[in-house]
Parts: sequence; structure tokens; C-alpha cells
Amino acid sequence: MSGGAVPGIPGYVAPMTRSEFIDAYLATGEVDPAWAPWGGDAVAGAASLVRVLDRIVAYRAGGAPLARRKPPASPHKALLKRVNALIDGLLAPDEAAALRAALPERVRVVTVANLTTHLSALPVDDAWALTNIVLEDMGAPPLSDGAPQLDGLCTAGQIWIPPGAFTRPTERIDVLVHEVAHLIHSLDRSALGLPGEGALIAVPDDQHETFAYACELWVCQLRVGATPAQLQTLARDVGLEDSRVDSARLSEALVAASQQGWPGLLGVIRGPQTAG
Repeated sequence: MSGGAVPGIPGYVAPMTRSEFIDAYLATGEVDPAWAPWGGDAVAGAASLVRVLDRIVAYRAGGAPLARRKPPASPHKALLKRVNALIDGLLAPDEAAALRAALPERVRVVTVANLTTHLSALPVDDAWALTNIVLEDMGAPPLSDGAPQLDGLCTAGQIWIPPGAFTRPTERIDVLVHEVAHLIHSLDRSALGLPGEGALIAVPDDQHETFAYACELWVCQLRVGATPAQLQTLARDVGLEDSRVDSARLSEALVAASQQGWPGLLGVIRGPQTAG
């Protein structure tokens, strides 16, 4: 990032002001790592950005219809009820027990009231994404037209979700399952006190989002029932909505799940090179 050219001095570019820096950040979620407007002090610069994000959310909350809704009284109990089928379907009993025990410390429910605390704990790009999630959840406009439409965030071994994630799931949407699926493929076994190396379940890097959607859709369909044709339609719709998804593999994974259960789903997601 840089400021504007100065007339009469060819090749010279004026340093970006704080206002310009903040405007660029709000539009993209990206920052110049030099943090020039703060004299190179990344901590001070990040704190300033968090204050701006918090003020924006507080202001928009005044006119947002869902800004004050709250999570359940026992969010972790509600979470476990929703993700039990996922955990038991994918994990061995000792793995499932370890993950269940760890979830209370790894799930953060983000509201308007506690937003600043959570934003301060994240890198600035993730703080930007989380702010957009909270704005979307309350029915307010995002920070910019280019902001991705996310319902939750899984990063650094933590899940960050808004109160709306606890609303009743539909035949194709369950944010809690989606984010816990991301935790399963990203959390190291050692972090849960389990033997072995690597992730709790290894999934190819380019299939992370496809895996999370496959888990989400399959749990939803376990509740309501669906034919293979209906599953393929759901997979196609998700692929059109999210460019990160391999819709052909998602469709194949859901059909395999309808025939073989969770092992079929995981086998397709992993592919012939890594399955087994």
C-alpha cells in the first residue's frame, strides 16, 4: 500500500495517512506490514483498527434487527447436541472423548457486547473477517462489497461463531457442524493429548472447504433424509455459491455417504492417494 503521488516530484509517493490506511483495511482486510502511519508499531496500529471495527459494529447495531440476540444459556451443551453425529461418525471413541472435552475452551461465541475482546485476540485479517461475520449475523451491511460471506471462523485451533450459529438448522445449513469439521481437520492430535502426529483427521489442503460442507450437508440429511439425487442438487448449489468448493467431489462424497456412511464420505474427500 502507498499514499498518493506528489505533484512536481516524479516517482515520489507520499506516505499513507492513518485515514487512508484504515479505509484501505476496511475495504480489503489487508494492511501494509510496515505500519508506516504508526511509525512501524504494529501493536498500536492493530489496536487502532480494532477500535475502528468496534465503533462501526456498535453504530450499526443501533439499527440492526438482530443485533441484541443472545446465544443459548449453555452454548457448549447446545453445540455438542448438534455435532455429536459428526464427532461419533468420524472419530474413534478416544478421539471423540478428547475433542468433546476440549471444545469448551476452543469455541468462542462473539456478540456485539464482547466483540472487542475477541478482535484483540486475532490477527487483523481475521479480525476483519470476524467483524463481517458479526455484521452479517445481525442483519447489517458488511464492511465492504468485497467481503466474503462467512458464517463462522476457524483459526489457530479456535472456532469463532456469532449467536445466529445456534439457530435451528435447515436441510442444508448447520454452521456449528461446518466449523467443528474445520477444527477436526486442522487441530493437531498432540493438542488433544492423543498419540500420533498430524491433524485429528488428515484432509488434503485443497479439500478443506469441501470436507466441511460435506460434513455439514450429511449431518443435515441424517436429520431430514434425502435421496442421492437431492444430495447431488445440494452439492451443485453449494459449488455455485462458494468457489472454494469442489462441487463434483462434494456430490460424490455425499452419494458415498448415503451408501457407506461416514467412511464413504471421508474416502472420497481424501481421494485415492491418501485414503485408507
